[in-house]
Amino acid sequence: MPWMPVSPLWRNLRRICNQHIFANKKLNSTQCLRRKAVQELVAHVEKCAQTDDAVDISAAAFQTSLSFLSTTIFSLDLADLSSVSVKESKEIVGHILYEAGKPNVTNFFPVPKKIDPQGSRHRMEVYHGQMFDLFDKVIQKRLQLRATPSSPRMNDVLDTLFDKRDDNNDIRDIWLMKHLFVACLCTL
Repeated sequence: MPWMPVSPLWRNLRRICNQHIFANKKLNSTQCLRRKAVQELVAHVEKCAQTDDAVDISAAAFQTSLSFLSTTIFSLDLADLSSVSVKESKEIVGHILYEAGKPNVTNFFPVPKKIDPQGSRHRMEVYHGQMFDLFDKVIQKRLQLRATPSSPRMNDVLDTLFDKRDDNNDIRDIWLMKHLFVACLCTL
């Protein structure tokens, strides 16, 4: 969201973030998740200290942030490398962040922007498409889970957005949810 131009989409995403992700009540309810993520980070640093291994600060901070955000949004730890989809999502986020941070000729010379001489726009479209596919899987699983009458509530951002969509038709589109999730995960 920080890189988006001000538009109705940006305003809608900002309002959702302020009301459902960064509100004091929501932040207070997820304090245990933040504490757990920090404890895992400290345990990782202690383990590295015991084995005399160097600590990759950027990787550890990324993993901690990704773990907290994905647990808050989906009740699913995308930083836990035990499954293939988790490894895939971490790679995709890494690619998106790499492409976003890479210098692009068209940022300095806008004339060749339409031809995308470095292929950055094309690669970003591919990575965003992969993230959207991953989010589609998570959203469809949650919708199937919510369809069963005895399913437990996760009390995460995804459940809140579904409730908001069901109650007020405020968020009518899954597309908006996916863009919000990409914006949240790519601000790491």
